[in-house]
Amino acid sequence: MPLNWSIEKCKDWQKLANDTEEISVTDALLFQTMTIGIAYVEDEGAAEEFYRRVAINEHLRGVLLSKFGADGNTLTPRPITLADCRRRIGMYTNASPISHAQFWRKIVPQWAEEWASSQVCREIGDRNDAEAAKRELEAK
Repeated sequence: MPLNWSIEKCKDWQKLANDTEEISVTDALLFQTMTIGIAYVEDEGAAEEFYRRVAINEHLRGVLLSKFGADGNTLTPRPITLADCRRRIGMYTNASPISHAQFWRKIVPQWAEEWASSQVCREIGDRNDAEAAKRELEAK
């Protein structure tokens, strides 16, 4: 099913539709709606919940946007901000909405898996570093 969307109810939506950076932010947020389960940013409260879910998703999966640095060559991550989400109050998509509780039931296992994986990798890395240090001492 295609993602249908509209920003026409957003304040100054023409700027969102014509500014290059705003278009990139809008595109990133539109794709996030499918992952985070918020289809309509109807008011300030919805914008804040939208931002919370986006921030958690970016933490788990990485930032979707990048921007060029001052040198024009270096790409740096550009996280979504609360202001970005507030700017899109009125944005609508046909993404399947999920409740706050459903979002947490979906995200907590992913977060736990990421945490456990990072702990195992850290432990393996520490063990490898210790073993390498021991070999280095024995070689001397």
